[in-house]
Amino acid sequence: MKKILIILLIGISNTGFSQTMTEIDSVSYVMCDYLKNLKIENDTLKINSLYEKQLYPYLGKIEQSKTQKVGQQIYYRLQRNCVEFRNLLDRLEPPKETITRITEKPKPEISIKQLKEFKNQREFHYFEVAGDTTKVIMEKGNWTDSFSDKTFSKLTYNWIN
Repeated sequence: MKKILIILLIGISNTGFSQTMTEIDSVSYVMCDYLKNLKIENDTLKINSLYEKQLYPYLGKIEQSKTQKVGQQIYYRLQRNCVEFRNLLDRLEPPKETITRITEKPKPEISIKQLKEFKNQREFHYFEVAGDTTKVIMEKGNWTDSFSDKTFSKLTYNWIN
């Protein structure tokens, strides 16, 4: 069921959005409150009600070309911000592996000097689970992973501190 709902969200549109994360978080909190107060026992009916009464009406107010991106962001922020939503998804489609949820952010163990040095670096690498090395180049807000199979991934980033 979760997969069908995700496909619906993804299938709505293909382009960018203008909502800020604050707005997306605000919508996710409203949806979470709705979910907490919902008196439906059946999980499938519960998630359908959440989408039909909260998500779809909100997306209906947004320019159609932006609905896919906004829908995806709400979905992911709901998972991040709403324990009830995560638990509902876990019941609808139990995780294949044992998972441990961390409720607190870890304390940083890096000094200001080390952080500055890190931010000034351009090239990095990390090891994949299978042992392959992935090369990373970070510059001017762009992050490029070069994988061992000659494929690559290009992302953007912004430093928050």
